[in-house]
Amino acid sequence: MAPRTIIRSVMWTLRQDTSRGAPVAPVYQSECGTCGERSEAEEGSRVGSEVWALIHTGKNPGHRDYRATITTMWRAFPSDPAVSADKVPPEPPEAPRTPRQMADAWVRRVRKWAHAQGFYVSDGGALPHLIMHAYVTAHPHDPRPSLRRR
Repeated sequence: MAPRTIIRSVMWTLRQDTSRGAPVAPVYQSECGTCGERSEAEEGSRVGSEVWALIHTGKNPGHRDYRATITTMWRAFPSDPAVSADKVPPEPPEAPRTPRQMADAWVRRVRKWAHAQGFYVSDGGALPHLIMHAYVTAHPHDPRPSLRRR
């Protein structure tokens, strides 16, 4: 019998990296285009690098070109949580109270499921009926909540 090869395609998602002490806010830094001197890197605010550039120009009137660098840390994650070796802990669910909140929570679950299945679903607007039907078929225990009053 010939050996068999199984290849699985995985959809990847880029998200902000919050692991291992990565900065949560963007890091800003300025570099002089004339001499290459740099400001200190500052997390969360560009004011420090802008002030540094103005002070640097004041001390060196011929230095007027600057490179602004904004750094954000990203990490690639498999969209399918079953494949992910480094799973992101789920956010604790907030208990919906009103019919509208229950419907919104259901739509968020469907969107998350659709992304994990490899469908592209925009964050705004209505969900396609085909995706809602596929979700309800795969999750019969989680039917779509009704907004109608009883």
